[in-house]
Amino acid sequence: MKKIVVIAIMIISSAFTFGQIIMPIDSITNKIAYQDVIELPNHTAEQLYLKSKEWFSGTFVSGKNVIDLDDSKGFKIIGKGTINILFKNGLGNVGDGGNVAFKISLFFKDNRYKYIVTDFVHVASPGMTVKTAIGGNLENEHPDCGRTLPMKYWAIVHEDTKIQINKLVLSLKNFMASKNTSDGW
Repeated sequence: MKKIVVIAIMIISSAFTFGQIIMPIDSITNKIAYQDVIELPNHTAEQLYLKSKEWFSGTFVSGKNVIDLDDSKGFKIIGKGTINILFKNGLGNVGDGGNVAFKISLFFKDNRYKYIVTDFVHVASPGMTVKTAIGGNLENEHPDCGRTLPMKYWAIVHEDTKIQINKLVLSLKNFMASKNTSDGW
């Protein structure tokens, strides 16, 4: 009988446990970090740098407001961005789940560039009605606000961030690899 009770408790508790969202962790900083070096033969560092500025401008609402460091001599750009998180309730209604702020860094050398997207922090958005339900650093196992943000929503913050950052990285890679059309109109 004890075995049946233990098995039943395990089944019930597993129903309330949310799958771990796997996000890449940098072995040096122990922070979530999406990063890679992308080879693009026959491109100078300057060409790659200029093209990335065009990507920033087209990707973010205000490319200039996003960029914190723009080093045209050292060929690097460091910026900040945010993604909006939406929560869906059981009735299909969508609610504001806050924003996830992040840092994006791009470094350029002849024939290659490196991107790093890191420093993910769940913050309140201007439209949030419950501003205390913010999770803080995404590396946290539990949200900073405690039970104000249920674990199922904390998992959604992670999953949605992962999906949106993968799309962001893909858009960067595709744009950087595309032929330059802005000059050859």
